[in-house]
Amino acid sequence: MKPINIKRFHKIPILMKLLLLVGMPPFIYFFIAGIVYQIAELALIGGILLAALIVGGGFYLNYGIRITSKRVTLMNQHMLKVFRYEDVTSIEIVFEQNIIHGEVKAKGKETYDFYFDGIDLSVGSLLGGRFWTSGIRITQRLVDKSIAACSVCEKVKIKNSFNPPQK
Repeated sequence: MKPINIKRFHKIPILMKLLLLVGMPPFIYFFIAGIVYQIAELALIGGILLAALIVGGGFYLNYGIRITSKRVTLMNQHMLKVFRYEDVTSIEIVFEQNIIHGEVKAKGKETYDFYFDGIDLSVGSLLGGRFWTSGIRITQRLVDKSIAACSVCEKVKIKNSFNPPQK
């Protein structure tokens, strides 16, 4: 079975874009300059900041659902849940206007509910919470592509409650 991915349906927060554009060059410079000039502290600071950006970017890009012949992986802001594919009896995915939600039923386990409604990177009200919040962007193209990809998997049932905004 070809892997099924339902990912990259969110917007990047404004301050995250700014941090990547403005913050990444100095982090790279600190790391390289620390190595070239043999300043271990500078290289360590740059390396830690670069590692944090890379790990955070990896989580951000993998936010969503992935179904393969071996595993079902759900990753959102609150959890990373992995099920063995042969243990899963059914997966229900519901597309709505501002949320993707559903449930996974596995043998011998209770039903596991999940939802995707954006990512909140803010720490309280520090620096304006709405600038650190990533909204979700569900399009008709995403829904159609997901339905087509999931049609080859007999365990996945999709309910389409998405109504695109009228222009």
